[in-house]
Amino acid sequence: SILSKKITSPLSQITRQLSLFREGKPANFDKIKTNTPEIKILITGFKKAIVDRQQALETLQESEQYLTITLNSIGDAVITTDEKGNITNMNPIAEQLTGWKKAEAFGLSVKMIMPIINASTRKPIENPIEKVLANGETVYLSNHTTLIAKDGTEYQIADSAAPIRNRDEKILGMVLVFND
Repeated sequence: SILSKKITSPLSQITRQLSLFREGKPANFDKIKTNTPEIKILITGFKKAIVDRQQALETLQESEQYLTITLNSIGDAVITTDEKGNITNMNPIAEQLTGWKKAEAFGLSVKMIMPIINASTRKPIENPIEKVLANGETVYLSNHTTLIAKDGTEYQIADSAAPIRNRDEKILGMVLVFND
C-alpha cells in the first residue's frame, strides 16, 4: 500500500499538471516529490516538452508578426485567398483601394471585394482568380482594367495574380497584387 502510494501520488500530480497545461494554464512539475527514477524521468521529459512547446509558440508568433509587418509595408495592394477564392488576408493598401476592411472582407469571394471592368467597354472582366486556380499559372491583367471600390470610386489598376502552392505543388490559394 505504501509503495503503491509512492507511485500513484506523483502520477496523480503529474496528471493534474498536464490537465492544467492542456487547458492553457501554467503547469508546475517542480512541487512533485518522488524518489522513483522512472517518475523523475517522466517529470523531466514533460518539463522539457512544455519549454520546447512554449519556445516554438513564441517563434511562430514572432514569424507571424514579421510576415504581417512585411505585408502591411508593401506599397502595392495585396490580397490573398484560399483555394476557393475567398479572402484570407489583405494589406492596408488593398483596404484603401477596395474600400473593404480586412475583417469584413475575410471569407468573402475576391470577385465581390474586387469587381473589375474594362475601362473602355465598361463590361465586366473575368476576375483572374478563375484562371489562376484553374490552371495554376500567373495571370496579368491589361492596362485597361478598372476596379470599382465599395463606395463606387473607380481606380485604373494594373494587377497580377499567382497561385500559392504547398511543398507538394497543390494550390492552396492565390495572391493578387495590384496598384492604382
